[in-house]
Amino acid sequence: ALLMSEVPGVEAQVSLQSGSVPGTSAPDITLKPGKRFGGYVGLDNQGDPTTGRSRVMAGVYANGLLGYGDQLRVDLLDAYEKSDLFNGSLDYSLLAGGYGTRVGVNYSHLNYHYNFLGEGYNGYSDNWGLYVTHPWIRTARARVDVRADFGQQFLTDKYPASVFMGVGEEGRKRATLGSLTLSGSVAGVPGGITGFRVQGTAGSLDYRNDLSRLI
Repeated sequence: ALLMSEVPGVEAQVSLQSGSVPGTSAPDITLKPGKRFGGYVGLDNQGDPTTGRSRVMAGVYANGLLGYGDQLRVDLLDAYEKSDLFNGSLDYSLLAGGYGTRVGVNYSHLNYHYNFLGEGYNGYSDNWGLYVTHPWIRTARARVDVRADFGQQFLTDKYPASVFMGVGEEGRKRATLGSLTLSGSVAGVPGGITGFRVQGTAGSLDYRNDLSRLI
């Protein structure tokens, strides 16, 4: 029931009933359709001063589009105070097998702009990734998840022409990354929960033109 309640678009309820043998009990699990669609809108002032502290966030999700415990998410963030930062992401995942393992793919795009010493700098990045998550431990007191990621980031930084004369105005780089993450929480103290996260990452950076190698 703990795993079934984590499937997007499903609500699971578990109770105990009398077992087939006197003196025993058996779980009774009831599954009901959950929310099919949803979303959120939010505001905060936790942004960076150079790109704008005030930010607006919005997102939508759709569950069970294919009937495989799948979920499609779209998340957007904009630093509306200066309109110097925008980030959008698309994520799709679905169940793989009957043990709670999920596989997914994601894509995100980032635009940024800031001023430094009277000069304007801007750029963008396009990122894609693949991931697998697995619920390693599920009990009433503890939960531990394992996640493996692989993806690439294509980074383009645009500089004022007066800064790197003769070399170009765009620095282009490609980062290839892989990571393994162990995270979870344990209710080890009465009334409290202890969370943890350990991650290892390895990758490579490819400088794709002369300007990116120079700086």
